[in-house]
Amino acid sequence: MPKRLGPLLLLCLLLPAISLSAEVFTLEGLMQGLAATEHPTRHFTESRHSELLAAPITLHGTLAFVDGRLIKDIRQPFNERFSVEGDRLLIEREDEAEPRQIRLSDYPPLFTFVTVFRASLEGDLKTLQRHYQTALGGDANQWQLELRPRDAEVAVYLKRVEIAGTQDGISRFTIEEQSGDSSILELGEAIP
Repeated sequence: MPKRLGPLLLLCLLLPAISLSAEVFTLEGLMQGLAATEHPTRHFTESRHSELLAAPITLHGTLAFVDGRLIKDIRQPFNERFSVEGDRLLIEREDEAEPRQIRLSDYPPLFTFVTVFRASLEGDLKTLQRHYQTALGGDANQWQLELRPRDAEVAVYLKRVEIAGTQDGISRFTIEEQSGDSSILELGEAIP
């Protein structure tokens, strides 16, 4: 065998392995992993940025996702709870005697926005792709999923959402509005 064929033969033998490893990390595979992952209640820190504010607002609390019910419980700098179950959003504030209830279907932009959290935690790719254009970057150890709204009514307000994580876990939601306002929600440790 000529000496020049040895490296070429080695490259040909390695190409299938390189190709296979590149195909392992897919959006479908990521969503299947998220669907199979248990999502415990976790601490969060959220930083909201707005041109209308002198400084960002930082919120602290917990985020829970149990049996399709999403609960965001803000504990600092004020107490407020958002609970989403089915088509219903319940808002409870410490300074209001009665909770407010909203039907998400009455507010399509809000419905589409809430869909980001529920569908990503459920690993529901079909729902995400129905409402958003999706682009996956990174690898299984550190990935980013960019979502851009398909609905023109939603796109008037929402520029994009980026969900970031490692393996089958979500660590951050970044929301960018068309106005330039943004919010970064970092998920911390699980609560036992």
